[in-house]
Parts: sequence; C-alpha cells; structure tokens
Amino acid sequence: MARIPDKADYQRIWSGMTFRERREILRAVARGRAMRRRKDARLAVATARQQQTYWKWAWLIAPAVALISIPDWAAVAVQALLLSTIMGGFAWHRMRRAAQAEVANLARLDGKAPPPPRESTPSEAGLGTRIGNWFRSLLP
Repeated sequence: MARIPDKADYQRIWSGMTFRERREILRAVARGRAMRRRKDARLAVATARQQQTYWKWAWLIAPAVALISIPDWAAVAVQALLLSTIMGGFAWHRMRRAAQAEVANLARLDGKAPPPPRESTPSEAGLGTRIGNWFRSLLP
C-alpha cells in the first residue's frame, strides 16, 4: 500500500507544483480518472478525499443562501427546496467522481491497474477559436 501524504506534506508538495500540474490532478479527480504518473496518483487520492469531504457539506450552502435572500417564508421554502435539490445533485455527482478517482488512483498505486493511455492533443480548435473563426467568416 502506497503512503498517502498527510495534510502538511500535501500542502508542501502542492505549493511546490506548477499550475499545469495542479490542474492536471484536479481535472483527473473531477473526471474520476487515474493519473498517469504514480507520484501524482498519491496527490490525486488526497485531493479526491478532500473533494469528497467538501461536497459532503457544501450543498448545504444553498438552503442557507435561501434563508437570507428573501423575507417571504413561502418563497424561502420553495427556493431552499429547489436550490437544495440542484446543489445536492451536483454535489452527489462530484462526490461520485471523486470516489471513482480515489479508487482508480489507489489501484494505480497498488500496481493493480496499468497507467492510463496518454490523452492525444485535440485536433479540433477550442470554443474561443471556433467563435472567432465564425465571426471572421461573417466579415466581407
């Protein structure tokens, strides 16, 4: 079993990483995937655990916002129910993905799973480039 960094080690390692490396880990956790490098998989497990803890309680912010936003109690109840449902669903989705990432990265650390294939660079232009090209096509 690989050693997962504690909070102090995690903060020290995380602060020493570049933005791109951090983004890669956060993206893998958000998508529920394993990391290619094993040293990043350790951090991905810790990040996934943090994400699960965060989303376990973060959805409760929605009804709290509803309580202070409208003075009418009927509207507060409807808004709290609606926001709780939406945020609860989103939190459930994010927690599920973080749990998938934790399991996948633990399997990667234990050697039970091979490294995932490299992601190919997208051949298609990004959204901003496509919108810019569309605007250019409208010009005479």
